[in-house]
Amino acid sequence: MAVLLLTGCGGGSGEPVVAYQIAVEQLHPAIAARYSFGGAPSCSAPVQCRSTVSIDCGSATDGPKDYYDNPTGKLLMRCGGACMLPRMPGEGADPLTCSQCPPKEWTC
Repeated sequence: MAVLLLTGCGGGSGEPVVAYQIAVEQLHPAIAARYSFGGAPSCSAPVQCRSTVSIDCGSATDGPKDYYDNPTGKLLMRCGGACMLPRMPGEGADPLTCSQCPPKEWTC
């Protein structure tokens, strides 16, 4: 069952792009493993926009909100509470943590 969560521009088609909840079984196996290990029930249901999946594990209360490419399982960006963590001395910037939240792939 698809649930309307967000709407946005349709990228020129005139149709809105809609993000919707998806079942864990529809996630790339690598994302599903992280979701299951990372803590459902503390994480909300995965939400998909085109091929990008967002998993919110309490970002409103300092938890991470991660964005993944569902076909490949690749982490696109870590946002939310991850952006509040201090960097260790000498640690360079991580391009996958908070450099563009939400990532450009999230178009909903």
